[in-house]
Amino acid sequence: LCSVEGSVLIQKNPTMIVALLSELRQVGNEIRIYDNPKLENLGIESLSYVEQDLTVLDNVNLATLNMKSLGLVGGDLWIGANDQLTGLGLDQLQAVNGTFRVSGNDSISDLSLENVEEIGVSLSISRNQTLKTISLSKLSIAPANITIEENQGLLHLSFNGLSSAQNIAISLNGALDTADLSTLTEVDSIFMNQNDAITSLKLDNLSTVLGSLSIQRNDALKSINASQLKSADSIYFYQNAITELDFSSLVSNTNSFSIRYMKDLESLSIPNLESVGEITVYACTKIGQFSAPKVDFLNQLR
Repeated sequence: LCSVEGSVLIQKNPTMIVALLSELRQVGNEIRIYDNPKLENLGIESLSYVEQDLTVLDNVNLATLNMKSLGLVGGDLWIGANDQLTGLGLDQLQAVNGTFRVSGNDSISDLSLENVEEIGVSLSISRNQTLKTISLSKLSIAPANITIEENQGLLHLSFNGLSSAQNIAISLNGALDTADLSTLTEVDSIFMNQNDAITSLKLDNLSTVLGSLSIQRNDALKSINASQLKSADSIYFYQNAITELDFSSLVSNTNSFSIRYMKDLESLSIPNLESVGEITVYACTKIGQFSAPKVDFLNQLR
C-alpha cells in the first residue's frame, strides 16, 4: 500500500498496540490517529506527503512516532496529548500549510525541527511539561501567530532563521532561561509575559515593530538588546528586573512608550526619539537617569 486517495483513520481501538504502515507514501485526504489507549508504536516511515490534516491525538501510551520521511502537510499538523511520546520523528519536515500544534505531550524533551522552512497559518507549542529545547533554525516563512506557552520545563528557545513575523507570544514558561530572536528585523507584535526564570531576550536586529512590544512580569529578566529598534507603535515594559534600557536608535513611537513598576531600572535612554504619542515612566524607584532630548512635547510624564 503506497498511496491512499482518501483518508487514513485509526481511532478508538482499545486493544491495538502497534500500527505499521511502512510502505505508505502519500495520502490524498487526511490522516487521523486518535484515542488508541494501548497504541505504543506508530510506524509510517515512508510517508512523504499528506494533502490535508495530520492528527496524532490522545494516544496515551504512544512512545514511538516514526515519520522520518514526511516533508509536507497540506493542512494542519496536530500532535497532542500523547503522554509517553518522547520525540516527533519529523526529521525531514519542511512545510506545514496550515496550523502546526504540539500540545500536552508530557514526555517530549527536545523539539528541534531543523528543516522546517514554512508554516502557513500558526505555530502553537504549549503544555509540554518536560520540553527543554525548541529550535526552528530554518523557519523563514513565518505563520501569522507564534505561541509558546505553559511549557514548564522549557529552557531554550531559538528561531535563528526568522527575519520577519506577525504576532509572537511567549508566556508562562516557568524555567525558560534564554529566548533568541536575534535574526528578527520586523514584527507586528511581541508579547512576553510571566516567564519567571528568563534572564535575557535577544532582539539584536529588530528595527520595526508595527504594533506592540510588550514585556511584562518576567521577574528575572535583566537584559534585553533592542538597540537597533527604530520605530514602534507602542512599547510597554512592566515588572521586569532590567537595570538599563537603551533605545538609542528609536526615532518614532506612534502611540505610547510606557515603563511601569521596573523596580531595578536605573537608566533609560531614548536619545533620538523625535515623535511619540505619550510617554509614561511610573514607579521606577531606582531610576537615576532618563534622557529623551529630542522630544519637543510630552503628553504625559509621571
